Amino acid sequence: MAGLDLGRKVDASVMTILDARDRKVVQHIAWDAGESWPLQREGVLKHAERWNLNRIVVDATGMGGDMFSQELMEVGLPVEPYVINENNRAWLLDALAISLERETIHFPDIPGLLRQLRAFQYNKMPGGGIKLAAPIGEHDDEVFALALGLTACDEAISPFTSPRMYNQRRRYVPTQAEADSGLNTSGHRILAERRARHAAERLERAGII
Repeated sequence: MAGLDLGRKVDASVMTILDARDRKVVQHIAWDAGESWPLQREGVLKHAERWNLNRIVVDATGMGGDMFSQELMEVGLPVEPYVINENNRAWLLDALAISLERETIHFPDIPGLLRQLRAFQYNKMPGGGIKLAAPIGEHDDEVFALALGLTACDEAISPFTSPRMYNQRRRYVPTQAEADSGLNTSGHRILAERRARHAAERLERAGII
């Protein structure tokens, strides 16, 4: 499985390849912002063939993301476009924060990833909500490539809970369609803000922020 965050002008593109069962990063690839898209596309294709990937979750946000995702599908890659919005963004980061706290995701010392995780912070929005985000001047491509890849991994059983307890307490992650259309109520917004706040607290307890 892999998560792919496509760069936008000043951002790098990052591809994080994971073993789905062990939820472990087996390879990390980053392309500089100045690297041409055709070279990046060939690189994605090469690594997908090398690892025999059967799922690549790609950030398809915006017109550029949608177009690049389509190009990757046209060359035969098992791409799953993921449009990140305010609703599902909190779910992505919350799932990553829980995995970090419970140590159910594993990765080597990747300097850029560690720097971005430590830099992430929660900010109070004008409407009173809480949003986890990279500070001004920092990027988030490493974080989102990992979070996207995590969505394609097997469910984890926390070492701190029994399998039975985990099955009872497992969190529901909405589908793309649900996130886009069915989760717009004020109640959900309050719930999303609460989850974002809890995610920030988990990251802080895990020593990431």
